[in-house]
Amino acid sequence: EAAHTFWLWPDVSPSMVFHSHLAQTTKRDRAVVLTLAFAELLVRAGERIALMGVTPPLASRKASARIAEALATHEADPALQASLPPPARLSRFSTALLFSDFLDTPQSIAQRVNEMAESGVSGHLVQILDPAEETLAYEGRMEFRAPEGGERWIADRVETLRPAYQKKLAAHRAEIEDAARRVGWSFLVHHTDRPASEPLLALTMRLQGLAGDYRWKPDSATAGGTP
Repeated sequence: EAAHTFWLWPDVSPSMVFHSHLAQTTKRDRAVVLTLAFAELLVRAGERIALMGVTPPLASRKASARIAEALATHEADPALQASLPPPARLSRFSTALLFSDFLDTPQSIAQRVNEMAESGVSGHLVQILDPAEETLAYEGRMEFRAPEGGERWIADRVETLRPAYQKKLAAHRAEIEDAARRVGWSFLVHHTDRPASEPLLALTMRLQGLAGDYRWKPDSATAGGTP
């Protein structure tokens, strides 16, 4: 029962530093919390973990602390500033856990997922969105500013755009989910107004469902805790 290697990647790019009036937590903070929570669970289960593109796989009980330190000290590194996972070399038969809003083009996301899958890596995508991004929860005249690039756009009656917006978001998500499904990866949606424990437990159950492929079996008391 050899230790399995997990590659963790939280999207901490500028577009993730956002929260609306519907949530108190930024997407970035939630991605980091989920990354560190999974790091701790995996370390306790005896697995090797790594921060994709930044740290090598470690099996030490201090590995989760090393990942936290790496996130704090390497925040400006290209591997962490990009909104897509870095093109790092991942070991065959390992697993990638990716936490992001996945609002890049579906084609670019699918390409990166395919590259990892072709090298024998299994994976799980957790899409983290603010509830306002899901519903376009605004009324009247609104100015929207891009967090990257500085573009601005003014909508006179933003509520009239809601049906078309939600349709486009659903189509965007369906393309990403389909790309993940084609290579055997899972896809999960999480909103920042919900507890972090929900995606933690859902993804834990999915990993336990693959116990026939590797030995990761956290005890129920640990898996049921809130990060």
